[in-house]
Amino acid sequence: MACDQVSRKLSQKVRIVSGINTKLKMVGFAAWATLLLVGAWALPVSAQVPGDHIIYGLTGPTYSTAYIDASVLPGTDICAQINYALTHNFPAGGGVVDARGINSTSSRFSLKCASGTPWGGGSNTTVNTPSTILLPAGTIQISNTWILPNSTAIVGEGSGLTTIQAQSLSVNPIIQMGSASPVCPNSVCNAISIEDLTLSGSGFAVSGIVNSNSQELSYVKHVNLYQILGTGLQLLSQASSSAQNSGPYTDINFDTQNQSAATTVCAQILGVAPTRGIHGLTCTSNGTPSAAVLLDSSGTSIEDVRIQGFHDGILVGANAAARSDVLLNVLGGKSVTNVIHVANVAGLGVTDLSLVAIGNGGGAVNTIQDDETTTTLSDATVGIYALGEAMTAGGQVIGFSRFTTSTNANAVTWSVGSASIPGNTACATKGSLYSNTGGIVGGQNTWYVCTGNGASNAWVDIE
Repeated sequence: MACDQVSRKLSQKVRIVSGINTKLKMVGFAAWATLLLVGAWALPVSAQVPGDHIIYGLTGPTYSTAYIDASVLPGTDICAQINYALTHNFPAGGGVVDARGINSTSSRFSLKCASGTPWGGGSNTTVNTPSTILLPAGTIQISNTWILPNSTAIVGEGSGLTTIQAQSLSVNPIIQMGSASPVCPNSVCNAISIEDLTLSGSGFAVSGIVNSNSQELSYVKHVNLYQILGTGLQLLSQASSSAQNSGPYTDINFDTQNQSAATTVCAQILGVAPTRGIHGLTCTSNGTPSAAVLLDSSGTSIEDVRIQGFHDGILVGANAAARSDVLLNVLGGKSVTNVIHVANVAGLGVTDLSLVAIGNGGGAVNTIQDDETTTTLSDATVGIYALGEAMTAGGQVIGFSRFTTSTNANAVTWSVGSASIPGNTACATKGSLYSNTGGIVGGQNTWYVCTGNGASNAWVDIE
């Protein structure tokens, strides 16, 4: 028995020692694996270029050339640093340049571009790689027009945070969406966009944004146009290209800050057909400029507009033919004489124009001034005013098809009701019609025409 007890005790001790040894081996393996993993992360990533973001790939840590931090790159200013990112190891298929780390609070960084742009020296654009550029908060002072190449987006931190400021009259326009070949292939660019920033003209007679080359998927969104005394937003057509099918241009605020010239314009669409329109526009000036918006194009829409400090709110067809346009929810305020002014220029013409929800806001004199039909409406609001096409006789224009909900004395209307009109009842405008759905069977009291005898107008039952 004594021998058996000794044997069992020895066996237990062997198992204990064996267990301790196994645990020590496991601890050692875990420590070794941990050190190996940490070492792998600590190892330098081969072929990494400054600015590349570290990412975790299938085989461990690697780097991304599609997302570049411009703040660690060489260059004397923000334009040079962005240019360095676009020209060194940048993927041909495009990527993101994050310049938000470049700010004016550090002596190392400069937000003043002394020469050149992010895409080349001076106003030359020599880099055409697709890119999205994230701009920092602060004021970026530029000495050359920024010409955005094909498939380029610039995005600020917000219209009240990121500002691009023109330093002289020669920075005109401040930003140009594309240009002729080779900047835009065959002079046509696509997918150029500007978002969430302010453009400052510093009180110079310069334009803010000009687009005569960039089309599909090109737009402007959440942009403040400040102290620009030229044209804030200009969409043009030229021999080789135009801004057709671009837009919409949304949430744009134009403010001259009590400075202006007679030729200052908030926005213009000239000879471009069609566009996806301007949706959400505020134009503010000091009463000097002639017109806030010049609509000289066809097949476009302008909606949700607030205007003050311009003689005309939206002037239609003064410089080129304007057909099949829609103006919706437009309100004119202080110093506005005509909220909507339809021009009558020989050889041009405005046709098939739809005006919906037009108001004078208590400040404008006329809600609608239509020179083609010599009609002036001063109603506080006009629900619908539709100007159709010209009617001719003997080769001469004798009138236009037209409809309006206004009962103003200057407008011929067609009204509908279910009651008869008593004899000698006065009416507003000669030629207006009234249809009585409650008329007598056989034709009495169903159709009235407003006629006049020179001194007064009255409804006459003709059917």
